[in-house]
Amino acid sequence: ATASPDMTVNIWDANDGQPTQTLTHTASILALAWSPGGEKLITTAANATATIWNAATGEKEIQQLQGFKDIAPDVAWSPNGKYIATTSSAFTRSGFVVTRIWNANNGTLINALEGHRAAVRSVAWNADSTALVTTSDDQTAQLWTVATNVTTSTTSLNDSIPFLYGVDSVATEVATRTATLVGHTNSVVDAAWNRDGRSVVTASLDGTANIWQTQNTLLLKTLRGHTDNVWGVAWNPTNGQQVATVSRDHAVNIWDITTGISNTLLPKSEHGIWKVAWSPDGSKIAVASDDKTARVWNADSTALITFTGHLTTVKNLAWSPDSQKLVTVSKDMTAIIWSINNATEPITLTGHTNFVWGVAWSHDGNTIATASEDKTVRIWDAVQGTQTQVITFPDKVWDVAWNSDGSRLAIGASHTVKIWDVSKPPELDQMLTMQGITNVARSIGWSPGLDPNRQRIIVGAHDNTAKIWDANDGTYLASITGHTDLVWDAAWNPAGTQVIVGSSDKTADIWCMPAKLSDLVHFIEQRLPANMPTNYPARNVYVSGILNETAFTIDSPPLPAMAQVCPIQR
Repeated sequence: ATASPDMTVNIWDANDGQPTQTLTHTASILALAWSPGGEKLITTAANATATIWNAATGEKEIQQLQGFKDIAPDVAWSPNGKYIATTSSAFTRSGFVVTRIWNANNGTLINALEGHRAAVRSVAWNADSTALVTTSDDQTAQLWTVATNVTTSTTSLNDSIPFLYGVDSVATEVATRTATLVGHTNSVVDAAWNRDGRSVVTASLDGTANIWQTQNTLLLKTLRGHTDNVWGVAWNPTNGQQVATVSRDHAVNIWDITTGISNTLLPKSEHGIWKVAWSPDGSKIAVASDDKTARVWNADSTALITFTGHLTTVKNLAWSPDSQKLVTVSKDMTAIIWSINNATEPITLTGHTNFVWGVAWSHDGNTIATASEDKTVRIWDAVQGTQTQVITFPDKVWDVAWNSDGSRLAIGASHTVKIWDVSKPPELDQMLTMQGITNVARSIGWSPGLDPNRQRIIVGAHDNTAKIWDANDGTYLASITGHTDLVWDAAWNPAGTQVIVGSSDKTADIWCMPAKLSDLVHFIEQRLPANMPTNYPARNVYVSGILNETAFTIDSPPLPAMAQVCPIQR
């Protein structure tokens, strides 16, 4: 079938090239799509019509999708034949441009997908009709999951109100946005799924085509309770069911992620709290505060010690690997190393010439890295407190994170994220650069638990997203969207299978990071006692739980607690 500005669609015999039907319209045709069996055809036209035709007779089976008043540049019929998706270029009252899903049998509206902020150029179904990808002039593509066996809308249309502006969304449980693909620098005009639905390719007016993994993120839980910006998040390194969040509302909340309930609330500060860090042994929690202090509690919420010495706001902190020391950084341009039991005198690290925002302690305990608005990263001997390296950036630097063996340092700056191999000179053009950062990279987290060659980094950014890259080759893996304000912090769970993201929208979201089967098996094998027999029952239970792709929890020896395992990519 071919469509023309002459207001006709011609249907042709593909064997002899002869026309079999001419479908006459009263306006230029914008898009057309076949039903999966080839018996029907849907067309959209510039006069805001969408018509379903009988391909054999040329008759109109449905004159107009009910309530359809869009200028739809694209249309797609689901492979199972049940649904039709149409795009739009008009805004709803809430400021979105929607993609609509219709019942293909009777032409009624099922759902309106709100997400894009400019005209939606194209829409495509995956092979099993459970997901859509849409592309837009807002320079993004969005992935959506679609519920099965949905036949009617839960919201009736109001004919007295113009459709484009009267209906902002309907039946939102029918289809949900699972990811926004960010990386193009101009309109994204087309997208296509691969055969197994695990990848999407997008085409853009920026002159590039990007290939994306589609099974990257899954929102598990939104933690609601703070009344102001969530500035810091941390996962209990010994219990994957617990996370801590801190906020400008002065509160420190400890949450059970299985219920989404904050079952422990540490005493409120009189000032905003910027960061929270759980000690590596899981026994203590430290927070950085606007009142110039760092406070440490035992995990049972009893106060342990308050460190005073900074001249202004403490912005960040990090634990030594043995949980016996803490390093804090401040707007007073210094870092201070503290002993939890006061066994040694504090050591002040001086050298920065502007606010210090980021700090990380290497896993061998020997090195500390700090990041500052003075556009430098400084490397320090953690024992002597002496400066050993200075790395200069063209922009302010916000955060740093070491990998598990201390061989690489991830650095987040304004509009760039780089990874430095410490065996090489600290020259920016020699560092691995992560592509896709369009705003301030406020926090960096290196995935734990997995082999160093399989690790990822997550970056919380001020474009309201958190982004994930392969830390070995810089491959862009996913963008976590959904927050409606700045993202300040992001952290991995102990297994590297989930992340928590904190935002100025007063929420913290927990996301599932689907892992490869080999990664999860490797994680478990690393933690099995060396002398454990291969036929040990617990070993078989844990590994078979993964092989059968069933969710499970490790909550007893010999393995550390681990949150629910995510869907597995084979």
